[in-house]
Amino acid sequence: MKPSLKIMMTVFNLTLNLNLQPQIIGFSPEVDTLFTAGGCTPTQIIASYIKNNDNIDTIKISPGSNTRFWSGNYCYYDCAYFLIHDSLNRYRPELWMEPFQEDFHHSILIPFDSSTGFDSRNYLFKLKLFNDNIIVDSLSQLCHARIGIGVTDKRPTIIADNFYLSNYPNPFNQATTVKYHIAQKSRVKILAYDINGRLVDSLIDNLLIPGSYTHQWQTDRLRSGQYFILLKSEYNSVARKCLLLK
Repeated sequence: MKPSLKIMMTVFNLTLNLNLQPQIIGFSPEVDTLFTAGGCTPTQIIASYIKNNDNIDTIKISPGSNTRFWSGNYCYYDCAYFLIHDSLNRYRPELWMEPFQEDFHHSILIPFDSSTGFDSRNYLFKLKLFNDNIIVDSLSQLCHARIGIGVTDKRPTIIADNFYLSNYPNPFNQATTVKYHIAQKSRVKILAYDINGRLVDSLIDNLLIPGSYTHQWQTDRLRSGQYFILLKSEYNSVARKCLLLK
């Protein structure tokens, strides 16, 4: 007797899940160097681990009450964060501050949901993903702290929260309309990932002015399944889960 369709699908899904690996999608804001300062006091940050139902989790890094984040063009940020994709929720994330150019001589584990202060000038925010105490992925962001100076020597550009992404229809067949809005002039990328975290398509990579936009995503060459659409600007990132049915 042939196995039922339900049993066959269960075996298929189990085999697929065994091949899934966690993946760090990226860091936002997308800058070469993230500048930090605490005025006349050491820089303070608050890190938090935010799980999401769409399997795109966030390691959020917020400046303390005495601290500011900004980029080389003096755009100020309310927070910075790593985006992580993992469908099985089997990884263990750790956020570290690591030495850069021998500015200090040891790595510091940054605990989640607590304030951490430091006074090193050059350092790396490094996110590590562990599975059974083995590192499966990591990503670093270069930072430079300015100690003992003010943080408002130039007028900041405030980054608005009006930043969103949607697609319709969802689920969809062959094509879906991606709608998005950005609040600041920025280079914008829209990327599509499959359920395994592999990049399958690049929809947009342009310098855009503030406003609302639409893009028709054609998926003729893709198989049915779950995908993630990621909208990235120089200031923010957001991801959305969608389902392709053929």
